[in-house]
Amino acid sequence: MEKNSVLTEELRFVNGPAWRSLLLGCALLAACLAPGEGGEITEEAVCVIDAAHALPESLSISPDGLHIAYVVSLLGRQAVVLDGKAGALAKGIAKPGPTFSPDSQRLAYIATDGSHSWVIVDGEKGLVYEAIGAEGVIFSPNSQRVAYVAMRNERFLVVVDGEEGPEFDDVGSLCFSADSQSVAYAGLLADKAVVVHNGVEGARYDGVGRLRFGLQGHLLAYSARIGSKYVVVVNGQEGPKCDAVADDMPVISPDGQRVAYVAWKGEQPVVMVDGQEYGPYAGVVAGSLQFSPDSQHVAYGAWHEKDTPLIVQDGQEIATARGLAFLAFAPGSGRLAHFTVTDAGLVAVVGDDRGPGFDEVLKPGFIFSPDGSSYAYAAGLAGRFRVVRNTQRGPEFRAIGLHSIIFSPDGSSLAYAAQLDNEQWVAVCDHKPGRAYVSVNRLIFSPDGKHLAYVANRGDGEVAVVDGEEGLLFDDIAEQAGFRFDGPDKLRYLALRGSTIYRVSHQLEEQPAE
Repeated sequence: MEKNSVLTEELRFVNGPAWRSLLLGCALLAACLAPGEGGEITEEAVCVIDAAHALPESLSISPDGLHIAYVVSLLGRQAVVLDGKAGALAKGIAKPGPTFSPDSQRLAYIATDGSHSWVIVDGEKGLVYEAIGAEGVIFSPNSQRVAYVAMRNERFLVVVDGEEGPEFDDVGSLCFSADSQSVAYAGLLADKAVVVHNGVEGARYDGVGRLRFGLQGHLLAYSARIGSKYVVVVNGQEGPKCDAVADDMPVISPDGQRVAYVAWKGEQPVVMVDGQEYGPYAGVVAGSLQFSPDSQHVAYGAWHEKDTPLIVQDGQEIATARGLAFLAFAPGSGRLAHFTVTDAGLVAVVGDDRGPGFDEVLKPGFIFSPDGSSYAYAAGLAGRFRVVRNTQRGPEFRAIGLHSIIFSPDGSSLAYAAQLDNEQWVAVCDHKPGRAYVSVNRLIFSPDGKHLAYVANRGDGEVAVVDGEEGLLFDDIAEQAGFRFDGPDKLRYLALRGSTIYRVSHQLEEQPAE
């Protein structure tokens, strides 16, 4: 199916057998206990792989890591197995295969007989259609609602909670609001795009951009094209016309009450905030427009003709810089942070703090502690890299793990992955390196911040490391979901050894009261 230019996304349809793979024949085996220096480790064998019936990538793990679903293929038929119980047989199970709800309590997938397809949710078969959208079933954030796109008589419709919507020539951008109360999508009808919000069709446009709900409430915003002009539509109300709207716009404040975007009037960009225009400018720094965590402030980077970049907060030009990167608000305090170019190199500026100079700063730039009182970033100088916490520089390394920097929930500790000169990796906690491994990833702190856990590859397999102590050796520890703390003193995850998948629990010793 060809992509239509008036919709943001292509929506492909499938109605043949699935291609997904890792067949597991389930067997609940005896649990095994292993003593550990820091507590007790329990492993429970829950699934045995049957390589003879393997299908590509069928394994799906629930977000809480407690449930496993996969596709089995027997005698030319397929079925989904959930926690050892097989569902109804069908000619095929279509991509994307088994899908768990956010709360891990529900499962949905697409079945097909070769010429028709249907959705199965919680074991219940839905209506039969010519095809189901390749994106599959979408659960609402609270897991209580279900939506998907279907095709009937070569026309497309959205099914929400079992109720069919109107038919269109094409459909895209299906999404739920964060509070799960609203659902919206864009439909194409006779070369006109229309947004359907909670079953109500809006105005028709020559094109619409990506639909965006606020993180709270029911605010829905998107850009739309009217001939050669563009508008931003907020809850059905059009803003002023402009010549273009920047990609990834509009931006909605965290409280869901405010909207901002970058637009062009002629050749110059302006910034629109709650209907108020700021500018024009010679340019606006891409990706810099943002609201503060409390939604009270808005900031961005821009420049005037032949001028150096400047920082604009709430419409006021508050600072200039020779260069500007990674503009960000700190949580809680609302402090602005950014990197600027100086004679010493790239320097972090956070409130009154001025950091050391570097040649480069690694993405994503600033990482803040939950309360915003501390910050960290990874940067390089002359080919050597280190993590800086506030203004304190950590040790040098060959590399820093991309997106590996984390603060403990209470903000007291900092951890990250780093590569040594011998190309091995270590987990670094409060600038103190741990044991070296082939690789280190998935660093997490316990909810109380007293324990650090991560997955390490020893070369002969993978282990979970908690507070520097290795757990049991496995061939692989699952990346999909489930490597998490369940309370302050228990780590849970799924792991593979040989042909068996295990559910593993580390019960840690309680820390003595300080």
